[in-house]
Amino acid sequence: MLKLATIEEHVKNYRPQVLVLSGNPVARTTLVDFVRNITKGSSLMICGHVVPNIPNDQALSYMRNVDEQMNEWLRRRRVKAFYVSTVNQSLRAGVRTLLQVAGLGKLRPNIVFMGFKADWTTCGPEGINDINEYFGVILDSFDSNMGMAILSNAGGGLDLSEMMKRHKVGDTKRLKLPDVNEPEITSANVKWNEEIINESTSSNPQSSLLGSTSNKDVSDAAANEYTSSFMESVVEDGAENEKASVAPANSFYVVVDDVSPKVSNEMDLQSVTDEPTRRSQRPTAVQRDVFASINRFNRSKAKSTAATIDVWWLYDDGGLTLLIPHLLALPKSYLAGAKLRVFTIASSRMAIEQEQRSMLALLNKFRINVSHVVVLPEITGKPSSTTLEKWESLIAPFRVDDANLDNEGLIKETELSALRGRTNRQLRCRELLLEHSTNANLIVVTLPVPRKGQISSCLYMAWLDALTRDLPPTLLIRGNQTSVLTFYS
Repeated sequence: MLKLATIEEHVKNYRPQVLVLSGNPVARTTLVDFVRNITKGSSLMICGHVVPNIPNDQALSYMRNVDEQMNEWLRRRRVKAFYVSTVNQSLRAGVRTLLQVAGLGKLRPNIVFMGFKADWTTCGPEGINDINEYFGVILDSFDSNMGMAILSNAGGGLDLSEMMKRHKVGDTKRLKLPDVNEPEITSANVKWNEEIINESTSSNPQSSLLGSTSNKDVSDAAANEYTSSFMESVVEDGAENEKASVAPANSFYVVVDDVSPKVSNEMDLQSVTDEPTRRSQRPTAVQRDVFASINRFNRSKAKSTAATIDVWWLYDDGGLTLLIPHLLALPKSYLAGAKLRVFTIASSRMAIEQEQRSMLALLNKFRINVSHVVVLPEITGKPSSTTLEKWESLIAPFRVDDANLDNEGLIKETELSALRGRTNRQLRCRELLLEHSTNANLIVVTLPVPRKGQISSCLYMAWLDALTRDLPPTLLIRGNQTSVLTFYS
């Protein structure tokens, strides 16, 4: 660790080190799995959790126990990551703390990953404080010179806790964390009650299957060579050493990761129910759907033989928009072997063919294999009347007069008029996304940068909504202008 402090940061030894704002990682397993496909166990990954409470001795005692349990959950899932929590009533203030203290020395995050706040429209003007907090996290991440990535899982969302509890699928015991305001917080409030589990196991032989699944322990050849090239280490680690590992019989939660092919589908899906005393049979169709949603980005259960990643590289951000999808297409990812299609913007209609050839030559120098390069000239055009009508209905509840100074974050008429050009650009980009990328497995789009003091939180959220609504899983990402790609060997 001390040797790393003397190593100068350079594009050749760059690797993505991610702070995932996962909250309770059990509730957002899909987000944790997605980022795991990027780090692949060879780079730093930290799951950050802001617990909404007043910092006090009781809360800190509570968090020490929760930290232990969440790190144990990550270990049992074979996710090479750390769990870091902080107690704060404000989400934005808590994330600021994580941005300052997460990591150690050179092992510090350089990318912030979070899920898209899909319920921002249902919050309405009454929930403007929550929208402002979320928007403030994005601003603070850019101010901290971090890359920013926002994942939208259209159709299912990323927080599946309610579905898991309702249908008794997954590790439901850890979804409901103990109350911070309980009279006395001890390890018994957080840790499992092993006596009850042992009794239920002895009374029901099938209940031991709830925590017994085979797993692969991925060995990372380059994990100890931090200064070596991340791209090379990923390729070297492509040959995984599979080691069977069985969870203790007295654990009631389920490791839903890298299940051995020897385990039947019925047994695997039965193991995701959280009732030790249930003598049941096959899982219901709804439970299967929930299980599939939880493991949507799990590399062992969601592999696609003919996957496609569409990369919309709209602005130069140092290359992060290209690097992340390239890593997702490499081995040890649920999109391993996927084809990359790159979409970019032409400076003029007359130079489309020339820019296409230049882009192909540049990608070849970067050693990034792409199947298609599409240069678009129409992104600056005016959106259709249908798109404009949907846009007006989307922002209508959040529009206020310029004289209204009470509600910070709502959309004012002068702001909407001043940013009309940028708004039309986002809407036109949405039309092109719907036209070209509706069949892609993943869409990666350059994240528009919010200018502090020039755009309100609601207008910015509406932009992000327009870029992700009714589309496949979409990753909005923006680097910090630090070069992460080089064509020098």
